[in-house]
Amino acid sequence: MNVPKQSLDHVRVFGAREFEHVDKSKRNKLDKHAHKCMFIGYAEHSKAYGVCDLEDNRLVILPTVVFDERPPMLFNHEQVRESNRAHCC
Repeated sequence: MNVPKQSLDHVRVFGAREFEHVDKSKRNKLDKHAHKCMFIGYAEHSKAYGVCDLEDNRLVILPTVVFDERPPMLFNHEQVRESNRAHCC
């Protein structure tokens, strides 16, 4: 019995950075073409993503988004401590 392997390429991590496209009719020539968003889950009854729009502070369901696949920035705690000491004294 040949069972096809399930693909997990569509699965995303909670809190992942993503961008929502802003339609031309909703922006001016110099406005941003996308809003920064955070992935919060999948829509219950459709193939869509639940996102938190960080610029407009709203929750939306979107069928298409662009995920930022880069790893999050990590800070070196020693560098942060040294930076704080330099500014305190």
